[in-house]
Amino acid sequence: MTTSANKSDKKTRPEVRARKRRSSSEIRRLVRESALELFSLHGYNGTSTRAVAEGAGVTEQMLFRHYRSKRDLFREVIWAPFEEILKQYSELAAKYAGRGGVRERAGSYVRTLQSHLRRDRRFFRAFLMSVQSEPELRKLIARPGSPLLAFFDTLARYTTLSRAELRHGLDVDIAVRITFSYIMSMIVFDDIFFSPRNRPNANHLLREMSIYMMDGIGRH
Repeated sequence: MTTSANKSDKKTRPEVRARKRRSSSEIRRLVRESALELFSLHGYNGTSTRAVAEGAGVTEQMLFRHYRSKRDLFREVIWAPFEEILKQYSELAAKYAGRGGVRERAGSYVRTLQSHLRRDRRFFRAFLMSVQSEPELRKLIARPGSPLLAFFDTLARYTTLSRAELRHGLDVDIAVRITFSYIMSMIVFDDIFFSPRNRPNANHLLREMSIYMMDGIGRH
Protein backbone atom coordinates (compact mmCIF):
# COMPACT_ATOMS: atom_id res chain seq x y z
CA MET A 1 0.00 0.00 0.00
CA THR A 2 1.36 3.42 -0.95
CA THR A 3 0.99 5.97 1.81
CA SER A 4 0.70 9.70 1.36
CA ALA A 5 4.16 10.01 3.01
CA ASN A 6 5.67 7.72 0.35
CA LYS A 7 4.02 9.74 -2.39
CA SER A 8 5.41 12.92 -0.90
CA ASP A 9 8.90 11.38 -0.71
CA LYS A 10 8.78 10.37 -4.38
CA LYS A 11 7.87 13.91 -5.34
CA THR A 12 10.85 15.38 -3.50
CA ARG A 13 13.49 12.92 -4.76
CA PRO A 14 14.08 14.66 -8.12
CA GLU A 15 14.55 17.93 -6.24
CA VAL A 16 17.11 16.28 -3.95
CA ARG A 17 18.97 14.88 -6.95
CA ALA A 18 18.94 18.30 -8.59
CA ARG A 19 20.51 19.90 -5.52
CA LYS A 20 23.30 17.29 -5.61
CA ARG A 21 23.97 17.83 -9.31
CA ARG A 22 27.60 18.80 -9.96
CA SER A 23 28.41 22.25 -11.22
CA SER A 24 29.80 22.90 -14.68
CA SER A 25 33.16 23.93 -13.23
CA GLU A 26 33.36 20.72 -11.18
CA ILE A 27 32.62 18.59 -14.23
CA ARG A 28 35.30 20.39 -16.26
CA ARG A 29 37.80 19.85 -13.44
CA LEU A 30 37.06 16.13 -13.28
CA VAL A 31 37.29 15.81 -17.06
CA ARG A 32 40.62 17.68 -17.16
CA GLU A 33 42.11 15.48 -14.43
CA SER A 34 40.97 12.32 -16.18
CA ALA A 35 42.24 13.53 -19.56
CA LEU A 36 45.66 14.50 -18.18
CA GLU A 37 46.08 11.10 -16.58
CA LEU A 38 45.03 9.17 -19.70
CA PHE A 39 46.98 11.31 -22.18
CA SER A 40 50.10 10.85 -20.04
CA LEU A 41 49.63 7.07 -20.07
CA HIS A 42 48.36 6.40 -23.59
CA GLY A 43 49.03 9.50 -25.69
CA TYR A 44 46.55 11.30 -27.92
CA ASN A 45 45.60 8.46 -30.26
CA GLY A 46 45.43 5.91 -27.44
CA THR A 47 42.97 7.96 -25.40
CA SER A 48 39.27 7.98 -26.22
CA THR A 49 36.70 10.51 -25.07
CA ARG A 50 34.67 7.62 -23.70
CA ALA A 51 37.58 6.59 -21.46
CA VAL A 52 38.07 10.19 -20.32
CA ALA A 53 34.37 10.48 -19.49
CA GLU A 54 34.41 7.21 -17.55
CA GLY A 55 37.49 8.32 -15.62
CA ALA A 56 35.74 11.57 -14.74
CA GLY A 57 32.55 9.81 -13.70
CA VAL A 58 30.43 11.55 -16.33
CA THR A 59 28.77 10.51 -19.55
CA GLU A 60 30.44 11.05 -22.90
CA GLN A 61 27.49 13.24 -23.88
CA MET A 62 28.16 15.46 -20.88
CA LEU A 63 31.85 15.69 -21.84
CA PHE A 64 30.89 16.97 -25.29
CA ARG A 65 28.72 19.66 -23.74
CA HIS A 66 31.92 21.19 -22.37
CA TYR A 67 34.43 20.23 -25.08
CA ARG A 68 33.51 20.06 -28.76
CA SER A 69 36.09 17.39 -29.60
CA LYS A 70 39.02 15.41 -28.28
CA ARG A 71 41.33 17.92 -29.97
CA ASP A 72 39.72 20.81 -28.07
CA LEU A 73 40.10 18.84 -24.86
CA PHE A 74 43.79 18.18 -25.60
CA ARG A 75 44.42 21.83 -26.40
CA GLU A 76 43.00 22.99 -23.06
CA VAL A 77 44.37 20.21 -20.87
CA ILE A 78 47.83 19.67 -22.41
CA TRP A 79 48.76 22.12 -25.13
CA ALA A 80 47.84 25.43 -23.44
CA PRO A 81 49.55 24.54 -20.11
CA PHE A 82 52.55 23.17 -22.05
CA GLU A 83 52.97 26.51 -23.84
CA GLU A 84 52.70 28.42 -20.57
CA ILE A 85 55.22 26.12 -18.88
CA LEU A 86 57.76 26.70 -21.65
CA LYS A 87 57.32 30.47 -21.38
CA GLN A 88 58.11 30.16 -17.67
CA TYR A 89 61.21 28.11 -18.51
CA SER A 90 62.41 30.85 -20.85
CA GLU A 91 62.07 33.33 -18.00
CA LEU A 92 64.09 31.01 -15.78
CA ALA A 93 66.84 30.79 -18.38
CA ALA A 94 67.05 34.59 -18.48
CA LYS A 95 67.06 34.76 -14.68
CA TYR A 96 70.16 32.59 -14.34
CA ALA A 97 71.98 33.89 -17.40
CA GLY A 98 74.36 36.29 -15.69
CA ARG A 99 75.00 34.59 -12.36
CA GLY A 100 78.55 33.46 -11.62
CA GLY A 101 80.69 31.27 -13.83
CA VAL A 102 79.52 28.71 -16.33
CA ARG A 103 79.59 25.87 -13.78
CA GLU A 104 77.51 27.82 -11.30
CA ARG A 105 75.01 28.73 -13.98
CA ALA A 106 74.88 25.16 -15.23
CA GLY A 107 74.23 23.87 -11.72
CA SER A 108 71.48 26.43 -11.15
CA TYR A 109 69.93 25.60 -14.51
CA VAL A 110 69.89 21.86 -13.85
CA ARG A 111 68.50 22.25 -10.31
CA THR A 112 65.78 24.67 -11.35
CA LEU A 113 64.83 22.74 -14.47
CA GLN A 114 64.72 19.46 -12.57
CA SER A 115 62.35 20.84 -9.92
CA HIS A 116 60.03 22.35 -12.53
CA LEU A 117 60.07 19.24 -14.69
CA ARG A 118 59.09 17.14 -11.69
CA ARG A 119 56.22 19.51 -11.03
CA ASP A 120 55.13 19.47 -14.69
CA ARG A 121 55.98 15.82 -15.29
CA ARG A 122 52.57 14.66 -16.43
CA PHE A 123 52.19 17.52 -18.93
CA PHE A 124 55.48 16.69 -20.61
CA ARG A 125 54.78 12.98 -20.57
CA ALA A 126 51.33 13.46 -22.07
CA PHE A 127 52.69 15.74 -24.75
CA LEU A 128 55.62 13.47 -25.67
CA MET A 129 53.39 10.39 -25.73
CA SER A 130 50.94 12.21 -28.01
CA VAL A 131 53.24 14.04 -30.41
CA GLN A 132 54.77 10.77 -31.62
CA SER A 133 51.52 9.56 -33.15
CA GLU A 134 49.76 12.78 -34.12
CA PRO A 135 51.25 14.66 -37.12
CA GLU A 136 49.26 17.82 -36.40
CA LEU A 137 50.86 18.12 -32.99
CA ARG A 138 54.33 17.83 -34.52
CA LYS A 139 53.45 20.71 -36.84
CA LEU A 140 52.39 22.82 -33.86
CA ILE A 141 55.60 22.22 -31.95
CA ALA A 142 57.84 22.76 -34.99
CA ARG A 143 56.20 25.92 -36.29
CA PRO A 144 58.35 29.08 -36.29
CA GLY A 145 58.02 30.91 -33.01
CA SER A 146 56.53 27.96 -31.13
CA PRO A 147 57.13 28.07 -27.34
CA LEU A 148 59.57 25.15 -27.47
CA LEU A 149 61.70 26.68 -30.22
CA ALA A 150 61.53 30.06 -28.48
CA PHE A 151 62.76 28.38 -25.30
CA PHE A 152 65.71 26.82 -27.15
CA ASP A 153 66.52 30.19 -28.75
CA THR A 154 66.55 31.80 -25.30
CA LEU A 155 68.88 29.11 -23.95
CA ALA A 156 71.19 29.43 -26.94
CA ARG A 157 71.28 33.22 -26.68
CA TYR A 158 72.33 33.23 -23.04
CA THR A 159 74.70 30.30 -23.49
CA THR A 160 76.45 32.16 -26.30
CA LEU A 161 77.24 34.94 -23.82
CA SER A 162 79.52 32.38 -22.10
CA ARG A 163 81.25 31.27 -25.29
CA ALA A 164 84.69 32.07 -23.84
CA GLU A 165 84.04 29.46 -21.11
CA LEU A 166 82.78 26.78 -23.49
CA ARG A 167 84.58 24.10 -25.49
CA HIS A 168 86.02 25.34 -28.73
CA GLY A 169 83.79 24.55 -31.70
CA LEU A 170 80.71 23.74 -29.60
CA ASP A 171 77.46 24.05 -31.58
CA VAL A 172 75.35 25.89 -29.02
CA ASP A 173 72.02 25.35 -30.82
CA ILE A 174 72.52 21.59 -30.72
CA ALA A 175 74.04 21.58 -27.24
CA VAL A 176 71.07 23.29 -25.57
CA ARG A 177 68.70 20.76 -27.15
CA ILE A 178 70.80 17.80 -26.07
CA THR A 179 71.05 19.14 -22.53
CA PHE A 180 67.34 19.83 -22.20
CA SER A 181 66.34 16.51 -23.74
CA TYR A 182 68.45 14.37 -21.43
CA ILE A 183 67.38 16.25 -18.30
CA MET A 184 63.74 16.05 -19.39
CA SER A 185 63.85 12.36 -20.25
CA MET A 186 65.57 11.41 -16.98
CA ILE A 187 62.89 13.23 -14.98
CA VAL A 188 59.81 12.42 -17.04
CA PHE A 189 60.62 8.77 -17.75
CA ASP A 190 62.67 7.77 -14.71
CA ASP A 191 60.14 5.03 -13.95
CA ILE A 192 61.07 3.44 -17.28
CA PHE A 193 64.84 3.83 -16.99
CA PHE A 194 65.11 2.50 -13.43
CA SER A 195 63.45 -0.30 -11.52
CA PRO A 196 61.58 0.84 -8.39
CA ARG A 197 64.30 -0.65 -6.18
CA ASN A 198 67.18 1.06 -8.00
CA ARG A 199 65.63 4.44 -8.79
CA PRO A 200 68.01 7.20 -7.60
CA ASN A 201 66.72 9.93 -5.36
CA ALA A 202 66.42 13.48 -6.68
CA ASN A 203 69.70 14.72 -5.20
CA HIS A 204 71.73 11.82 -6.58
CA LEU A 205 70.21 12.23 -10.01
CA LEU A 206 70.82 15.98 -9.90
CA ARG A 207 74.49 15.49 -9.04
CA GLU A 208 75.10 13.02 -11.87
CA MET A 209 73.27 15.16 -14.43
CA SER A 210 75.28 18.23 -13.43
CA ILE A 211 78.59 16.34 -13.74
CA TYR A 212 77.64 14.89 -17.10
CA MET A 213 76.45 18.26 -18.37
CA MET A 214 79.81 19.89 -17.63
CA ASP A 215 82.36 17.10 -18.05
CA GLY A 216 80.80 14.20 -19.91
CA ILE A 217 82.06 10.73 -18.96
CA GLY A 218 85.58 10.76 -20.42
CA ARG A 219 88.77 11.50 -18.50
CA HIS A 220 90.44 14.78 -19.38
